Amino acid sequence: MSSVSVGNAFYRKGQMWVVRFEGEETYLENNVGPLYIARLLATPNRAVPAVTLLASRIGIDEQQLIGSSGELTDEAAVEECRGRYHELLDEIAEAQANNDLGWLEKLQSEQDQLALHFASVLGKGGKPREVGDIKKVSQSVSVGIKRTLDVLDTELKPLADHLRAHLSRGVCPIYSPPTDIDWLV
Repeated sequence: MSSVSVGNAFYRKGQMWVVRFEGEETYLENNVGPLYIARLLATPNRAVPAVTLLASRIGIDEQQLIGSSGELTDEAAVEECRGRYHELLDEIAEAQANNDLGWLEKLQSEQDQLALHFASVLGKGGKPREVGDIKKVSQSVSVGIKRTLDVLDTELKPLADHLRAHLSRGVCPIYSPPTDIDWLV
């Protein structure tokens, strides 16, 4: 760990993660925990479903969460949600084109909720989810984050403490700092 005078950072460089907080810097090995944490730091105060974090880690497009109906829902409900999802994609593109940030935020929030719903009832490739799937995914993501926090305990303790206080894990992890913190991610 070395002293630096640059802002807060949490980004991947080659096979390592560069981590800076309150003037201190360290490097972490490239594994899943830093990837999840970086995604949460990039979207403060916004819950990111654990299944979305896992999907982005293994390179699955979030749209692949949409598939045929499973046992936890019926075909009509899936089709209705699928239709609304595609409408949202068009509305988001329109809001971006019009630079309507307020409407865009509202649409993205609805999109997140819909993606979370799909993730809860449908698995990869549209296969029906079993009751334990969501729990398994959230536990996997939580363990990855915890392992990184454990490493930070010895490498950069102030950041480990900060993240433990302001980063919640579970089905929808969220990073909620008490004040806005600029991160280079």
